[in-house]
Amino acid sequence: MDVQIVNTTTGSVIKTLKTFSNLDETIDWVQSSQFDLTSYKGQTVRLNFLTTTDSYSPTAFRVDDVVVMATGSTTTYAVTPSAGSNGSISPATAQTVSSGATTSFTVTPATGYQIASVTGCGGTLSGNTYTTGAITGACTVSASFSAVAPTTYTVTPSAGSNGSLSPATAQTVTSGATTIFTVTPASGYQIANVTGCGGTLTGTT
Repeated sequence: MDVQIVNTTTGSVIKTLKTFSNLDETIDWVQSSQFDLTSYKGQTVRLNFLTTTDSYSPTAFRVDDVVVMATGSTTTYAVTPSAGSNGSISPATAQTVSSGATTSFTVTPATGYQIASVTGCGGTLSGNTYTTGAITGACTVSASFSAVAPTTYTVTPSAGSNGSLSPATAQTVTSGATTIFTVTPASGYQIANVTGCGGTLTGTT
């Protein structure tokens, strides 16, 4: 009986690992052989048991408990996070990742800032979580941040007859800020009231 490594695509025998003869017969079950298949790493192969006999001296080979075990250390790579100013990335230290696996980082901008970009290691960003692609080598995940554009509003002055507001044109004001107008009545008139935008009047301001 031949123990063979066979190419699954072509069916050809790559190597005969061992040949057993009827002269090797035993009474009891024994662990007969171990084979190192390291040289076939990355290939798809078939373990084949081929028996040849004849009618003159027929022989039965019995095979039981064939086990293929992966041994040896797993290849790992360092995935290093890097965050620009005005934000952070967590975990903040280099991660050891097995070849072909992925890892994730949480990207957090500082107040008033937003995530500008996260790149590296073939990953994708979903919300504030960046997940790498399958790791095949050491790589770096880099995050950058940009200021959030402030929200602004238009404050428009409107003066009735016999007086004026200064400035007389609409003012662009950042959310949460204030602006000031000067109220000037015409000669012989006085300020009756100034309303709007939740403001207060002090003198003519």
